[in-house]
Amino acid sequence: MRPTPRQADLIVEAAHIATVDAALGRIRDGAVAVRDGRIADLGPRARIHADWQAPRVDRHPRALMVPGLVDVHVHPGLFFFARLGRAPTPEQPGLLARGGQIERFLTLLGSGLRLDPDQTRAAARASLLRGLEAGVTYFNDAAAGDTEALVAAALDVGVRGVVSYDFGADLGFDLGEDPPALIRTADTDRVLARAEATVARHHGRHGMQCWYNLICDLNASDALYLETMRLATRDGVGINTHTATVRHHETVSRR
Repeated sequence: MRPTPRQADLIVEAAHIATVDAALGRIRDGAVAVRDGRIADLGPRARIHADWQAPRVDRHPRALMVPGLVDVHVHPGLFFFARLGRAPTPEQPGLLARGGQIERFLTLLGSGLRLDPDQTRAAARASLLRGLEAGVTYFNDAAAGDTEALVAAALDVGVRGVVSYDFGADLGFDLGEDPPALIRTADTDRVLARAEATVARHHGRHGMQCWYNLICDLNASDALYLETMRLATRDGVGINTHTATVRHHETVSRR
């Protein structure tokens, strides 16, 4: 005698379910049973309906269902950046190896990346598609590149996330001094005006969020920090930044 089906709140059917689990693999003509806001079971559609009953069944006969994983730190516009230079070697390591040449890295990041909309969109699509293969459907900190193109790439791929304006920094480093000295590289008011306009344009549209951005604690003046905090609090959004990224970072911060 077959057991009485268990009670679920919702059953969702899909043409394919990518479980991102080597043991389960991809399930064709599958279904997911949801109870109390959690996945209670998943498997072939016939088996799920035999084991579960629910007052609501959502049918998506052409859909691919993937886990809703979140990438909490990704810059999709920079997908090709690491592929442009030579591969690091033990004799010639990268800028962030062995404690990190943080001043040189930030100087390169702040001055050498001028991505146009087409470049940004192509790189971001490649990055977000790679993430989607692993089940990532939401991302954070999509700085670097044209913000309109970043949003367009997310909509192309069908994922959502947090876009940060590119970039929030008004200070840089004089690499001719040892140790490198801080110098002013941008007008603080102009940085803030651009940030404010970008957040207003993108936050809450098409399911996207847009946060303020301070590229790094080392590159922001006190005035930029304080006013960014005021604007983010006023607009009810977050702030993305980088701190303690490598060992040498702390040394520079203290100095």
